Amino acid sequence: MLRRLALMLTFALGPAVAQDGAPTRLLGAKLAGLEAVGRVNVQGAGFCTGVLVAPDLVLTAAHCLYHSRSQRRVSDDRVHFVAAWRKGAYAAHGRVVRSVLPEAYRYTPTPVSTVLAADIALLRLEAPLQIAPMPLADLRDAPFAVVSYGRGRAHVPTLQDPCRRHAAPGPVLRLTCDIAPGSSGAPVLQRASEGYGVVAVISALAKTPDGAWALAAPLSDHVDKMRARLETPQAR
Repeated sequence: MLRRLALMLTFALGPAVAQDGAPTRLLGAKLAGLEAVGRVNVQGAGFCTGVLVAPDLVLTAAHCLYHSRSQRRVSDDRVHFVAAWRKGAYAAHGRVVRSVLPEAYRYTPTPVSTVLAADIALLRLEAPLQIAPMPLADLRDAPFAVVSYGRGRAHVPTLQDPCRRHAAPGPVLRLTCDIAPGSSGAPVLQRASEGYGVVAVISALAKTPDGAWALAAPLSDHVDKMRARLETPQAR
């Protein structure tokens, strides 16, 4: 699932100053170190991308937990996470038993930037998965990478490294990353000395006169707050 927004953005898009990396299909050994990325399958509503950030916690986009037609929240027991899904093989599978969204998030088919900036969901799995989660990282002024599924790559994840950020003001990251329907919830990554870290989550695709831009919600302090709410009796 990915909202394709025909946004007439108010900022001027500057010319590209660096070359984006070509998207690479992650087959076989190429997937090494990225097994924490997988598909979030929502029964009756399609799929998104997600990433394991703790043995039993998955990050994805909040709007993936809603039916686009009814605009109602799906029940948690209809959501599953399949890590490193590729052509029928996978590294691990978990059923979602609880989910929380930022308090600022409100589902709408045509969200404004403040809603897009909170388009993050944290999913708790029924049991920990036996694969290495991907760490969270602080957002830096550095190239980005995205691992995602989507239309045309529903059964093989794709890595694009690097892609660039447009330095426009506002709460949402605007990136040149190659995304497609199904890429919602994909982790936006930045490299550190120990490998990739997650800094944001893909939310939508913006169509502008200058081309298409991936919109992403920075993690900021959302994850810590959602973790705390998962421990309360009324997480939803």
